[in-house]
Amino acid sequence: MLRYVLLFFLLFTVCGCQKSDDPRVHLSGQVTWNGNPIPAGHVLLSPDAAKGNSGAQGMAAIRDGHYDTSATGGRPAMPGSVTVTIHAFDGKSSSNDSPNGTRLFMPYDMDIEVPSGSGEFDLSIPDDVEPVPKE
Repeated sequence: MLRYVLLFFLLFTVCGCQKSDDPRVHLSGQVTWNGNPIPAGHVLLSPDAAKGNSGAQGMAAIRDGHYDTSATGGRPAMPGSVTVTIHAFDGKSSSNDSPNGTRLFMPYDMDIEVPSGSGEFDLSIPDDVEPVPKE
């Protein structure tokens, strides 16, 4: 019986200490539109299957013009070709239905190359992206 306990302990120890093969990386940086920081929103980082990239989608909240996949609620991104989708809001919450406020523009996609190591990557929305009309 003691042998089985020791074998279980050894197996548990060896399995628990193996290095992770997770290739995902953390990114952070500024998010701007018309030269101004985007107050609130979120960034989705989707591997571009058309360019041979696959894996889990990364994400991060936008707070005061900054995003960070290592922050609470974030998920790291796959390195390689990625489509970034940016959802931007004015940050002025008026109800529980819109905690980030009013949408600034429709979700914007851009293609980037995520490096194989964690790092800074600023996201700049082109000035000609049309704002959502005010109601």
